[in-house]
Amino acid sequence: MDIITIMLIALGLSMDAFAVATCQGLRKSNITFALSVALCFGFFQLAMVSVGYFTGELFANLEFVTTFSNWIAFGLLSIIGGRMVYSGIRNKGDCAENDNVKRSLGFWGLIILGIATSIDALAVGVHFGIDKSVDIWIAAGIVGLTTFLISFAGVYFGKLLGKYLAKYAELAGGIILIGIGIKILLS
Repeated sequence: MDIITIMLIALGLSMDAFAVATCQGLRKSNITFALSVALCFGFFQLAMVSVGYFTGELFANLEFVTTFSNWIAFGLLSIIGGRMVYSGIRNKGDCAENDNVKRSLGFWGLIILGIATSIDALAVGVHFGIDKSVDIWIAAGIVGLTTFLISFAGVYFGKLLGKYLAKYAELAGGIILIGIGIKILLS
């Protein structure tokens, strides 16, 4: 898998985190808070991709899995992307009205958000492990760093961006992931 595809996957995966980060930025947007959210989200994206990779490696030697690996990748990315598109369409951009934004986000709340925004990275990691055409440390690093940067910007600029971009972030990320799934299927 080429570096551009990995970067696009990282961008698509980070859109959930961006949407949540911009909503959090509506409430509080200082540098310390932005770094906390970005570190948490980036770490969990990196960790989930890695765990998924090693899980996928366990199944990679099964004949069924190797025969249909492109279809499996297409299916996983389409499901994740479709869920993100649905969520993006359903989202009215009212994150300022959300109770999670109004109340203080503590340590455990941040951890829960980090895990929740990175579940899809687990499925992508499984594909990476089955496909074996990616160096997991480079891919996980790119996913983690991309999520860190995008989450930091989301929180830090949340007051400016939240009302305008948060509702489109998941939609854009879903479209990117579906497009990559189609590309993998056709290759």
